[in-house]
Amino acid sequence: MDVATIFASDYSTGRKRLQEAAARLGLALEAHSINQTGPDGEYLTIDVAITAGSNSESALAISSGLHGVKGFLGSAVQRGVA
Repeated sequence: MDVATIFASDYSTGRKRLQEAAARLGLALEAHSINQTGPDGEYLTIDVAITAGSNSESALAISSGLHGVKGFLGSAVQRGVA
């Protein structure tokens, strides 16, 4: 994958890519509203992709960041390894 193509140009594109990757990997996806809208009027959410084994004694959590450029970078890293 070309590094230039893993960065989303905006929130909606990054979110759509997460949804597509979760579906491709067979993950369940939850969306938790933060009751805010983005600059383009889109509803903002915290999206969580979950794999089987939710009753395990251990877990791995990966965050893409909460706002600003950290979200774009974290999303690109996750997309690059998915």
